[in-house]
Amino acid sequence: MRKKIVGPLLLAALLLLLFGCSGGDKAEVTTADMPNMLTFYDYEYSIEDGSGGIINSEGKMLVEGTSNMYVLTDAAGAQVAAVSYEETYSDTESDQWGRPIVESTHYRFQNARGELLGDVTIDEPGNVTFSYYSGDVSTGRFVVYREGAGYYKIFGFDGALLHEQQLPQSDEDYEMPTYMGMQQNGQLLCVSYDMNTADYSDWLYFTDVYTLDGEPVQLAKDYERINTAYYSSPGAYSTSSYWLAVYEGVGGTQLYDILAPDGSVRLEGLNTVYALDENCVFCRKGNVRGLLSFDGKWLYQESLYDSLQD
Repeated sequence: MRKKIVGPLLLAALLLLLFGCSGGDKAEVTTADMPNMLTFYDYEYSIEDGSGGIINSEGKMLVEGTSNMYVLTDAAGAQVAAVSYEETYSDTESDQWGRPIVESTHYRFQNARGELLGDVTIDEPGNVTFSYYSGDVSTGRFVVYREGAGYYKIFGFDGALLHEQQLPQSDEDYEMPTYMGMQQNGQLLCVSYDMNTADYSDWLYFTDVYTLDGEPVQLAKDYERINTAYYSSPGAYSTSSYWLAVYEGVGGTQLYDILAPDGSVRLEGLNTVYALDENCVFCRKGNVRGLLSFDGKWLYQESLYDSLQD
């Protein structure tokens, strides 16, 4: 069981983080010379009636008649695919609120010209989340969680089951998660979830780490939460392949490690992370704030203790 984090989680990190396959030929993923994709909703009609769509800037309708759609972007923010999905509901089973459960989910991926990139059916009851980082859309992975089931499952882009994970059990009165979040960086998958007491007075936070093949990965520490970090540059933010990992230090202090794409520790014990670049981070560590390189050298520093003394 991971330790409890007291107080708001990732307060400082909010400055940095945004937090079966069927037939058919698949087109290669490329964004070169592709038209833009525009997502629209017709608010004169009910979204429940399927009044949305995705159209490209050349006038080709890619998706229409549904609100279950979005434009998939890569780590640099470039458009990759028009994604639409259809959920099949059970006639006999319902959740705790009396809503029919999702029995299966079918995903369709098209590039900006309408060429098929993937046609994937996930035959597993529960809510599906798709996670993608960059490159070929087939590197994306699915996580499926049915609330109250006590486990989640990870599926590959071909719809094959990669891993099934039982949720931790608590001797105390903690409720099962309501949602599973999954992030990836092209090398690792991080599945995050939390459990709370019935009166919401206390929370437990968990992150499970895997390879893209669904193999569990053991990291240096038992981190409470791991999130993808965002590069900071003039006028732009893009998702990096680094991880920002949170844990509880001595005396309950919330600390951060920056992890390399493979999960190894690059910098550890940071109190606050303000901004990240490819080789350095602007951060606070103890009473020192400044620009710290990934090999541990201060490129610029100032003493917060001296500032307080002044």
